[in-house]
Amino acid sequence: MKNSFSVTVFLIDSFSKKIVFLFIISLIAAIVFFPITTQAQSTIINYSADSTNFPNPERGFLNQICEFPNSTALTASTLQTMRQKGFTIVRIYYQIGSFRDSPMSESFLTRIQNELDLVRENGFKMSPYFTYSGCGGGLPPNGIADAEKSRILEHLNQLETIIKSNADVIPYIENGFVGFCGEWWGAFPASQYHGLIDYPLANYHCMNAESNEILNKILDILPTDRFYCIRYPYYKSQTLENSFPITTSYVRDFSVPLSEAYSGS
Repeated sequence: MKNSFSVTVFLIDSFSKKIVFLFIISLIAAIVFFPITTQAQSTIINYSADSTNFPNPERGFLNQICEFPNSTALTASTLQTMRQKGFTIVRIYYQIGSFRDSPMSESFLTRIQNELDLVRENGFKMSPYFTYSGCGGGLPPNGIADAEKSRILEHLNQLETIIKSNADVIPYIENGFVGFCGEWWGAFPASQYHGLIDYPLANYHCMNAESNEILNKILDILPTDRFYCIRYPYYKSQTLENSFPITTSYVRDFSVPLSEAYSGS
């Protein structure tokens, strides 16, 4: 009886395997000879030639606004007025002198995000600019123009998420943060800038290791497909620790002979 039962099980297993094998072969053949396809939905748009002038969304002249944390925020009507004049970029000077000794407030960060949203909704781009002095803010009573390096780095960390998540409406960022009006220079002793710029200026070499650390932090939070604007070519030279590529006798009066400015290539 045991032998008979064993043979019966063996015959059933063999038959099942053959059925499964034939089914797999049939399925493969169906896929090979009758591939499953889906019809993608497509829309055809025909464009006609247009020779009229139109504003470039990331180029051209810009309009500038200076804002304090408690001043009136940007409005849609202001942007619409700018657009009627042909502007597509707005530079906002964020005067952040009130945060020299503290982190940026959540309400201020929310304000920046709201203004970036408004810029996007109105077809604009924004170049955000941050300065601790100037822009109508002047110097505080103690005469210190900038925040300390550690505070500036903290502020940049706070801004990182905003900058990266809104890269679609930020074509570039200018230096800011250091020096009078955020322009990386100072007409005052270096102590007023926490040693972030060298003064008196020696052949306009005001960059140093401290300010370079801030510059590199700005580059870190900026998406790689966005641009960073530094104020003068020789600042870039100092940052990269290269000698000035143009004859130094022309540096002070900012005039460069054509032979050095353009090689003809």
